[in-house]
Amino acid sequence: MPFDEQGLRISGYCSNMMYYGCNAWSATANMVGGPAEYINGPYRGLVEDDSSLNKYLNTIYLGTIQTNADKIVSHDFNIGGIVGDNNSNGKIDLILKEELNYKWNGKIALASVSDYLNANSNQSMCNSVVLQSKNYKTCVSTNWMYKSDKSWWLMSSYAYSDYASYGFYVYSGGYLASFIAADSHGVRPSLYLSSDINLSGTGSELDPYIIVS
Repeated sequence: MPFDEQGLRISGYCSNMMYYGCNAWSATANMVGGPAEYINGPYRGLVEDDSSLNKYLNTIYLGTIQTNADKIVSHDFNIGGIVGDNNSNGKIDLILKEELNYKWNGKIALASVSDYLNANSNQSMCNSVVLQSKNYKTCVSTNWMYKSDKSWWLMSSYAYSDYASYGFYVYSGGYLASFIAADSHGVRPSLYLSSDINLSGTGSELDPYIIVS
């Protein structure tokens, strides 16, 4: 177990979180640069293992992609935790700085809180966690990532409660919410494609992009 500069033992970030789940996306050893600990708000420590969702998406799910799987490229995903509404109402510029604190390199991940906020064309009313929830009836009509179906997880962890277990998700109503990582929500995998692909289609819902080569 590592020690900090004061000689104090750094405890496991998600120690004894079996029931609640852990909100860290990857083990610290697998984060870019291999940091000794993961810090998210008041919580800090060594993350000993990748999240179960990370493992599933990058093994079982990735293995089901047979057509054009070679076009998926590894990418540095920003996985820093978010203090959220304690940081000036969770404005997007501060959220981006928090997410940039840690990175994970891999092929399949999830969208982040900043991704969801950036997808909204109405930035004056929807550019923060608090505004997105307060004005959600308006924000859902201007966010291209929103679909009125089930709730789905985002990758961003949330520094909240007495446990390092809370993560952000998009509620079925369209606003951002958070709960324990062990809760059941859907997922929408996120990935990056090679820059040399050729596409057909216009990118609309009725005429989506399709990889042709």
